[in-house]
Amino acid sequence: MAETKVFTVCREEKPLEAFHRRRHRTTDGRRTACKECTNKRNREENRRRSDPHKARVRVRTLAAVEAGLLIKEPCAVCGSLDVEAHHLSYDDEDSHLDVQWLCVEHHREVHSSANDTKNRLSQMKLF
Repeated sequence: MAETKVFTVCREEKPLEAFHRRRHRTTDGRRTACKECTNKRNREENRRRSDPHKARVRVRTLAAVEAGLLIKEPCAVCGSLDVEAHHLSYDDEDSHLDVQWLCVEHHREVHSSANDTKNRLSQMKLF
């Protein structure tokens, strides 16, 4: 049976192969963070570094949701409850409150080069 380990952030028990190797200062030769969480953290850090202004707007949006100033709504296209905030602009002082709620699939479509999706959303007067 393969050995497992629990990462304290995601609290999931995973096999040792799910953790990057680390040869020094560990008892099991693996990092404490699982590969999935490490990769997610690295992507977030890279995104913050690429445009710190947008990162601040995203952080303010999250804070507004947590404070109850901004309420998550179903996806404007399909009605899914698993949604992300799509920022229409990052330039205004209140741009963190000016969001369109979209599911992951439709959010990706909006940011892709699929103009038909953008046209469909604009016809629904979402933009």
